[in-house]
Amino acid sequence: MKKQIIIKCLVELDIPYLIKLSKRKTMRIHFDSSAILIINAPLLIKISSLEAFVEKNINWIKERYNEVLEKKVTYNNGSIQYYLGKPYILRINHSK
Repeated sequence: MKKQIIIKCLVELDIPYLIKLSKRKTMRIHFDSSAILIINAPLLIKISSLEAFVEKNINWIKERYNEVLEKKVTYNNGSIQYYLGKPYILRINHSK
């Protein structure tokens, strides 16, 4: 059974996150393309250390989260999408 780790400051800011524990010595934070914060940490890390690491980097997390949300691609009918540097108008066909 996997243990769920809740990081209070991320819950309060309503930032979705995923903690990946693995055989590593360092901690790393980054956002994936769908604006989910990925926290990579060692298997045997204390929860308090993990929370302290996140709180120490909370300003960076907030800044990057806003940047990722702005860059998040949405596919709407009539929106302009770029492919190889050229703009194309998106037409969505709903088929059966």
